[in-house]
Amino acid sequence: MEVLRRIPVAIEGAWQPISYVGRARWEGTATADEPITALALGRDHQHIYWARAGRPVGNALKLVLSVLPNEGSDSRYDVHLHFTVQPPEHSDSSGAAGLDLTLRLSSTAPFVFSLGDRVTGDPAWFARPWTADDRFDFGALFVARADTRSARNHLWHLKESVVAPDGFAEALAYGRNGRIARRR
Repeated sequence: MEVLRRIPVAIEGAWQPISYVGRARWEGTATADEPITALALGRDHQHIYWARAGRPVGNALKLVLSVLPNEGSDSRYDVHLHFTVQPPEHSDSSGAAGLDLTLRLSSTAPFVFSLGDRVTGDPAWFARPWTADDRFDFGALFVARADTRSARNHLWHLKESVVAPDGFAEALAYGRNGRIARRR
């Protein structure tokens, strides 16, 4: 069995100007020295939620976190969050891994970002909304494209000869999205 490649991944990003009150958008990029892909990740105290990004040809992935008003609430603290990881060569939503979440923020400056250098094969948790009740983190599990194989429907999977990171074997084996029970 082969060990998952350990390639440095740099994460950068910034909030983008938005012309609508109550909406915000953070855009970032994850860049490596060779092609990478990823699982978009989200976690609360019970589960890790994941969605599979496309299999890009380049060395970068586009990261976007959108904050939108929750249409079902009058409170400006109730928001809908949409997080995507996508190959930048796709201008539409093809190849995008997306996670959606509705929650109540405890601040109008709702996020803490931990950007910088990460490595493929380790979950990279880099965005946390400040919430009144539940803690939720956004991140990605970056994987070297060389450790993957193409599958049907434009999906990729970890090569059978490569050992998956602890707890992520099923997520890297099949499916577009899912959830993993967190260990206590």
